[in-house]
Amino acid sequence: MTRIQKQLAEAQALLGRDDLPKAVSIVTDILADDPGNVEARYTLAVAQRMQHNWDEAHDTLQAILKTKPNFGRAHQETGNNFIAQNQLHEAGIAFESAVSNDPSLKHSWMCLAKLYRDSGNAEKQRMYQSAPRFAPRWAPRVAGRIPIL
Repeated sequence: MTRIQKQLAEAQALLGRDDLPKAVSIVTDILADDPGNVEARYTLAVAQRMQHNWDEAHDTLQAILKTKPNFGRAHQETGNNFIAQNQLHEAGIAFESAVSNDPSLKHSWMCLAKLYRDSGNAEKQRMYQSAPRFAPRWAPRVAGRIPIL
C-alpha cells in the first residue's frame, strides 16, 4: 500500500468516526500532491456533504464527473447531496445515473425505491425495491433502460 493509499484509508476511517476536519485536511494534502486523485476528490465530496457544504460538494462531484462521467459512486453521492437538500427530483435523476453506470450500487437502488414509493409510483417502487437482491445478475441489461423520474 502506497503512502497516498494509507492516507486515503485514514481519511475514510475518519469520516466514519465523524472527524470531518481531520479527514478534509488529509484529503486536501493528498490532492495537493496528486490533484487528479479521483478517490481523494470523492472522499472530499463526501466530507463536504457531511459538513452541510452542499454547494462545495456539488462542485467537487461535478469536477469528478467532468473527467470521469461513468463514475457511478460520484453520481450516487450527487444523489445523496440532493437528498440532504430535499431536492428529490434531482436526487432521483442522480441515482438513476448511478445505477445506469454501476448496477452494483445497492444504496442507489434502495433510494430509488423509496423515492418512487414516496411519490406514489408503486410499480416502479417494486421494481427498484427488488433490484438490490438481483442487481449483479440482471441489472446490466436493465440499467440502460431505466426511465428518468
